[in-house]
This record gives sequence, structure tokens and C-alpha cells, in this order.
Amino acid sequence: MYTFEYDGETLYSREFELEELGQVCLEAIDSECFSYYLIIRTSLGQSSILEYGPLVTDSKLVPYSTSIKFQRIDFKDIKLKQIIKMFLAPRNRGKNKIVEVHQLDIKEALSRGVNLLEYMESFSDVSNY
Repeated sequence: MYTFEYDGETLYSREFELEELGQVCLEAIDSECFSYYLIIRTSLGQSSILEYGPLVTDSKLVPYSTSIKFQRIDFKDIKLKQIIKMFLAPRNRGKNKIVEVHQLDIKEALSRGVNLLEYMESFSDVSNY
């Protein structure tokens, strides 16, 4: 069992537990109500990591700046712990703290993302987003 702390001042005030590090789907909501997502999938000693956000919580709206990051690494507990801790760190140069963390299933986590390629393709048609 792995425990991670977030929403801390000097001392952390909240935590959640993960059963395993190799299969993780998290939604983190910051103090400005933006959502960030972290998905870790591990198979045959390789971990694929997808991070995306911010997105406007409970919406498909894209803020002025959002990002998607994908990486694949050899499975190492210590490296995955570090990635999760960085994901839970305050955003926007420390101004926006993570105030909520939810564990999601893989389908829900992926469905909450915005396909930025489709978004750019249909950018002139504002009715799509």
C-alpha cells in the first residue's frame, strides 16, 4: 500500500492510498477548480505515463494553456512515486494547491480528456467545444 500527501502548507493535511503504483488513474483538482489527470499503466516491466491538464473541471472547455505529456519508462517504484508526488505538487508557481484527488477507472480518466488535435482541426467551429 502506498500513501501520498497533498494540499500541504508546512505539513500535509490530506492523503490517499494506492494499492499499486503500476496501475494508476488520478484526477487532481486545484484551488482554481482546474482538473489535471495522471494515468500510469504498466505491463511487462514497462510503465506508460500520461499526464494532461489543466481542464475546466466537469467541462470539455480548454483553458488558455493546457498540456499533454507522455513518457514510457522501465518500471521502478521510486520513479513512479516521484512522478505521482510531482503531479500532486502546487501548480502555477505554487499559487494553486491541489485540494481534491479522485481515483478514476481508466475509461473515465481517458474520456475526460480533450482531443487537442480534433480541437485544433475544428477551432473555427466554436460550437464543438
